[in-house]
Amino acid sequence: MKPNPQGKGSLSLLRDLNGSTHGIPILPKDAKEVLTELFTSLFVLRSDFKFRPVVGRSYWLYHVQERFKLYQFSPEEWGNRAPGRWVGCCALGSDLTWSVEINPNLPEDSDLMTHIREQKQAWEEEVEKEDQMEDLLPEHLGDLPYHQRVMAYGLGKSLRASLEMSGQLTLQPSKAQPNKLNSN
Repeated sequence: MKPNPQGKGSLSLLRDLNGSTHGIPILPKDAKEVLTELFTSLFVLRSDFKFRPVVGRSYWLYHVQERFKLYQFSPEEWGNRAPGRWVGCCALGSDLTWSVEINPNLPEDSDLMTHIREQKQAWEEEVEKEDQMEDLLPEHLGDLPYHQRVMAYGLGKSLRASLEMSGQLTLQPSKAQPNKLNSN
């Protein structure tokens, strides 16, 4: 039997899944905050990247040939060789949520902003269909590559614990977003 060169066997998987949530500082969060963090985090996790992100480090999101791609290089490091349109600076938080600081020049790119707004609107429509916040949390996203899938699992566990602490795990998502998510 040949070992899996990518380390994706069942023992590795269990170690990664357990490690993805070990030592996460959990704080109570209200459902509206979780919805915003969940959209942002899933947006980043659905982008293309081929490395294991580290908590607290900065990464840069680019729009390249109709896809979003996360890189370890800033626009300054790329110079005029950037792979695509710089979208923003991303950071992985200790609770496995992602934050994105949008490129201040991005609103000038109306096609790209329209694309992002359409993704957000489609996600909000999916949110409306769910009965409780718990139903939105990722457990297994089979369409994601390995590291993104493990991170999504950890994200779901982290946000579940935050919602449990705030008593909002079973809250209906539509009640948590009266103004939708248009603030970001």
